[in-house]
Amino acid sequence: MSKSQIAPMTREAATRIAKVTAIQHGGKIPEKSFASRADARVQRGATTPPPTKGK
Repeated sequence: MSKSQIAPMTREAATRIAKVTAIQHGGKIPEKSFASRADARVQRGATTPPPTKGK
């Protein structure tokens, strides 16, 4: 997938991810989970995910 095809991380997307994660973990979002990182990314104002190592 090229960078032009990556959808930005929006507040709505982060909220949806957090909701599912919280349901799966009894109402809590674990530290360093994708949901917590997505929320932090939105709060920082970044709109695209950072590159991942080794992929």
